This record gives sequence, C-alpha cells and structure tokens, in this order.
Amino acid sequence: MCNPVSCGHPPNIINGYIMTKDHTYGSLLTYGCVPGYNLVSHGKLRCAVDRSWKGDVPSCEPVNCGIPPSIYNGKVDFNQTTYKERAFYFCNNGFDLIGSGMHKCLATGAWSNTSPSCQPVFCGEPRQVINGEVHGKNFTSIKL
Repeated sequence: MCNPVSCGHPPNIINGYIMTKDHTYGSLLTYGCVPGYNLVSHGKLRCAVDRSWKGDVPSCEPVNCGIPPSIYNGKVDFNQTTYKERAFYFCNNGFDLIGSGMHKCLATGAWSNTSPSCQPVFCGEPRQVINGEVHGKNFTSIKL
C-alpha cells in the first residue's frame, strides 16, 4: 500500500490563513484573509510530486476606505486611508466641531462615525448698549 506524497505545511501569509486541509500530492491550496484585509494576487499553490509547493504565494493587503469626506468651514487630516488608520477633523477659527473629530477606517471599507460639521461659534446674547440698539438674530459675531 502506498501513502500519498505530503508537501508538509504550506507557506503562511501575513494577515491571512490557509483554508485547505489537504497537503498531499495534487492538492490545490486556498487562502483567505482576516477581516480588514483583501486577498491580492489569487496565486495558487499545488503540492508537487517532489514534495514542494509550486506556484505563487498570495498576499493580504489592508482594505482601503478611500478619502474621508471633507467638511465645510473645516479640514480633515490623515496619512493613510487603509484599515485601522485614523482621520482627524478640525474646524476653522470661529467654528465649533459638532460630532466626532476622529474617524477610523473599518474592516468593511467604510469610515467610522458620520461626518461632523462645523457650526459658527455662538456668542450668546449681546449686552445692552447704552444709548443704542442691538439688531440681529444669530449673534455669531458682533459689530458695534
């Protein structure tokens, strides 16, 4: 009785895993990636008669969330747009940030949180002016 040739444990890939259990002659390996990563190059490895794996080893690359949304009267700072990276939102002078100022690239390829907004700073009701009148409604800036 003959035993099938085994190629042993196939090469591991970073942020990935081997889905195939059969490591004997003629078997074709299937790889997968952990959440937040996509399989790049659908390289296939096959167990050869000389007990080696033949073919191209695939790789797993981080999901790309794309450019984070811009906001009016503010800006967004970021270095990368891939899984686990962060984007930070800031408002121009005279505006307050409403919502989360930090967004993270998720495994789904979307940015966490909804986009914040920059609203004018509310100065409050102006004080009374002696021998004068105050006109206006929003009071985001005052001219005397």
